[in-house]
Amino acid sequence: MKAVFTVALVAGLVALALVATADEPVSLEAATSMVGLRPAELEVGASPDWLGSSGAAPVAHLMPFLAELWREPGQLPALGERLLLATRSARQPGRGRGPLVGVLATFGLQPRHPRLLAPRRDDGGEWAAPGALTAALGQLRELAEAGATASGECQPMAAELPPAGPEELGLDPALRGPLARLLVALACAAQDVRRSWREVPPEVLRSATASSGVARLLAAGQTWWPEVESAAREGDDRERAVAALIVAAAVQHAVPELQAAAARLSGPLRWEAATPGGRVVVAGLGRDQHRCAGDCLLLVDLGGDDLWLGTTGAAIAPAQVVSVAIDLAGNDRYLQAGAAAAQGAGVGGVGLLVDVAGNDRYQARDQAQGTGFLGYGLLWEGGGDDRYLAEGTAQGAALFGAGLVLEQSGDDAYGVHGEGQGFGGPWGCGALVDLDGDDSYRAEPDPSQAGRADYHSGGRVATNNAQGAGVGRRGDLGDGHLWAGGLGVLADLAGDDAYTAGNFAQGMGYFFGTGLLLDGAGDDAYSSVYFTQAASLHFGAGLLLDLAGNDQHWLEGKAGASLGYAWDFALAALVDGSGDDLYRLVGAGLGCADRRSLAMVLELGGCDTYHLEEGARGLGAVDDRPPRAGGGEGFQAGADAPQVGLFLDLGGDDLYQVGRGFGAEPRDASLWVWPDCGGGWRGRNVGAGLDLTSEPPESAARWMAAERGPSGSR
Repeated sequence: MKAVFTVALVAGLVALALVATADEPVSLEAATSMVGLRPAELEVGASPDWLGSSGAAPVAHLMPFLAELWREPGQLPALGERLLLATRSARQPGRGRGPLVGVLATFGLQPRHPRLLAPRRDDGGEWAAPGALTAALGQLRELAEAGATASGECQPMAAELPPAGPEELGLDPALRGPLARLLVALACAAQDVRRSWREVPPEVLRSATASSGVARLLAAGQTWWPEVESAAREGDDRERAVAALIVAAAVQHAVPELQAAAARLSGPLRWEAATPGGRVVVAGLGRDQHRCAGDCLLLVDLGGDDLWLGTTGAAIAPAQVVSVAIDLAGNDRYLQAGAAAAQGAGVGGVGLLVDVAGNDRYQARDQAQGTGFLGYGLLWEGGGDDRYLAEGTAQGAALFGAGLVLEQSGDDAYGVHGEGQGFGGPWGCGALVDLDGDDSYRAEPDPSQAGRADYHSGGRVATNNAQGAGVGRRGDLGDGHLWAGGLGVLADLAGDDAYTAGNFAQGMGYFFGTGLLLDGAGDDAYSSVYFTQAASLHFGAGLLLDLAGNDQHWLEGKAGASLGYAWDFALAALVDGSGDDLYRLVGAGLGCADRRSLAMVLELGGCDTYHLEEGARGLGAVDDRPPRAGGGEGFQAGADAPQVGLFLDLGGDDLYQVGRGFGAEPRDASLWVWPDCGGGWRGRNVGAGLDLTSEPPESAARWMAAERGPSGSR
């Protein structure tokens, strides 16, 4: 059987080599055919509800797209490419749904609710007419009094306006129309959020939203939050998703109107109104200090270098279900200044922070800077060289909701200890999307700083769960409550960027979670340690997609499992489009699959260097470990599952530096085949590497031209 397989393998490789020498584009389908596999055969072997030590235990909160990835692993790189394509429209004003709504829909809603659309509401009404703002304040009060019992569609504006009240007369007429329109939208969104919790007792919701440390303690599976599970199961997430779309669309519409109104004003001002949904404040144009303590519905600052304290742009249900903060200009500072969520956070509700311009500084501890926990949290930065610091659950993090950061331009720096910069916990979509600039991303690798030492590195490296990480709860080793991980995405469209992390980061999926690190262009540097740079384990999926640039993929330390590595019925893919790249591997990776997994590396062009330290395993390798009859990873029930490790470099003159005893002789323009290491497995075990010298495939060339332009400059 093995002899027949080897003949078929070599024949396929020769055929593929002939195609490549004819300067034809090399497709993934053609590349996988080299090992005698059709795309339909590239399946991750275990069914979604199968676990090694607990039989057919049900896994809750599975993401809808996971089944497709298991059936067709080639869809994982395609998913990353589609997300980057969708992100490009956010760079072009006037295209699509607008940057904020487009990113929210693409990264936060469609992966969980594929067919969810924003409701179409009549935008008629004389918003600038006398009485419109008074009517909007009245609608806020009426809907707040009705609470979760409010029925029917939220109406945008009454047919007949009341006389202008004293609150309205105290505000400059240029600001009344934009403010009235925005307040009506917030009232409608708040109605949807309240109704989404109508089946959840208030005391359960309060306990759930007050739960702390959920993201950090999640993976270990040793802590259980029954109130969180109850709220996630009984609440209506779709209604909160619609509310998030309403808020994002309204704010996106209001920002240019508020900017136009602010341009007509001079001197400082302050206007404030009390509503049942929280305070409404308009201030500017001087240096202001704003403080929210869970009591701000809408706070607008028209300009100036401001200090923001407390729960800025954060909604914490049930007390507050919607909160929005808008700053139009200035070099501002944002401090959490307390334990409550802040800086664009939705904890059971919808929270949004918008800073349109300026070099800003964000500092927080936890649940901040674009975090959604049982809700939707968004942070939208229009431009400037900004700095973000947080300890955890921040900078695009979500559990049972969506948390997003959208940075449109500037050279930005992001720092977090863990669970951030694109973190997706159970039924969560967390994304950090940066559209331009030379940016740096740091997930603290030093455990003395981060306080989260990982045993995989002998306690010398921190566990981060960051920079594109999807993480679930492994209750199979304890109480049996299994939560599938969500979607975590870090997407950087352009610029020369630096990514630094410790363990579990940079396109990493853990326990049915999916983690994506997507870079569109630029000369980038990746530095990390263990289970990073396209790594997955325990039914997870991890992808690192870098479309263009001369990049460095560096693994620190002396041991690791990274750079296209999959363990325990998992899927991992590292895809590089073009550029002269450098890879350093320690441990296992570069297309290495263990315990019935699928791992692949696709290098589509450029003159690359691969340095493998002594003792490293990779370049299309698979394990030969037998199944464990007593349970755990590799349980006997999965012995029939296939396993594939692929390394494919399809263009350029490349250099391979391997340590002694590697077991193969990889070199430019050659192929190498690892034996079918059955080792007690009944399923197919395929490991192979191939290096071709050819032009980059058409898809990579197309991306290079689109990103760099005709002159070759970004």
